[in-house]
Amino acid sequence: MISACMIVQDEEECLKRALDSIYDYVDEIIIIDGGSVDKTREIAVSYDKVKLFDIPFPKNFATQKNNAIEKASGDWILFLDADEYYDSYTMAALSGLVTIEEYDAYAFSRKTFIDGRLINLFDQDYQTRFFRSHCRYEANEIGISEKIVGYTNLQSCNLDIKHYKKEQWQQKDNELYWDMGHQPPAGWSKIDGKWTYTQSLDDIQSFEGWMSEPELKWLHDTAKKVPAGELIVEIGAWMGRSSAAIYLGASGKNPVITIDTWQGSPDEPEHNIAQTEDIFAKYCENIKSVGITLAEFESFPLENKCYYLVGDSLEAVERFLDKSVAWLFYDGRHTTTGENLDAWMPKMKDDGLLTGHDYFCFYEHIQQEIHKRFWIHEIHNSIWVKYMKNERLW
Repeated sequence: MISACMIVQDEEECLKRALDSIYDYVDEIIIIDGGSVDKTREIAVSYDKVKLFDIPFPKNFATQKNNAIEKASGDWILFLDADEYYDSYTMAALSGLVTIEEYDAYAFSRKTFIDGRLINLFDQDYQTRFFRSHCRYEANEIGISEKIVGYTNLQSCNLDIKHYKKEQWQQKDNELYWDMGHQPPAGWSKIDGKWTYTQSLDDIQSFEGWMSEPELKWLHDTAKKVPAGELIVEIGAWMGRSSAAIYLGASGKNPVITIDTWQGSPDEPEHNIAQTEDIFAKYCENIKSVGITLAEFESFPLENKCYYLVGDSLEAVERFLDKSVAWLFYDGRHTTTGENLDAWMPKMKDDGLLTGHDYFCFYEHIQQEIHKRFWIHEIHNSIWVKYMKNERLW
């Protein structure tokens, strides 16, 4: 027996789509309503498989989801949110999954769309949504995120959850998180009183610059891996193409400082545009366009925000403590690569990551300056990577 479970509150715009997608494939549908004032309850009870229970939202998603599981009669639980639905291919597969004795939990790939735009193109978002009824949700320390615990063997499947949202729905969700005293999900920032989604590399492809799409993805993914609270420093930003990828990957869990003069390098012809255009203004405009709020760097300690520091990196380095930087990405003036490496290497943490751009380019001395000092461990297109401990620790 399969029990579908949902927790809802004011979901009249999307609930019918969710229920229609699962109705023919499950034996019962358990819905916990947290206090709807719209037509959510009326829609729910119009389906004869629905068992509706009123439990005020306890400001903890795991607790409310467990309330639903405890009301279920099935051996297997299928969970979905009201703004999600399963296609018929995924639902038809459930009858086969329950016969496989090796696994007691399955994760499906969630594709999230906001106003029709796929926003997690670069990220695999696997969600454990089909599991034996003995499993339960466990919340993180703030009650916002939750995970399934209690299973023995989990299998990830090439089956999809379709997560369709309107921006106005996410505005409501974000205000709920905010009212609970917590930040909204990763990728959302409040700009001029409005929540804006920022976590999409698609939005920065139009920024002028020389970073390729695979390199942007590598920067984004690396920023996601930097331990929370650890300092990220970028040297050389130009109009913000690489900066945006790093900021979006860090997603509010790290302080990030970008250092640049925004005047270009006088000995590099491609920077001549800086003589007639305000590159710093363009950088700020681009970064704001993807929902990132910038602050001017003044002094330590730092919050987990994105900061800019206008100045020469060889002067700025004096403001940093030794062994304070977890990840340094150097894409500054090519003719001072060696001097910058010498100045910044003492600032790196013992388990840090020292990286830079333009390993393969017409500035051949970049490789020479690097190899005078160390051997690199990885190359990603034209990004070089050095592990400070000769092994990558995160």
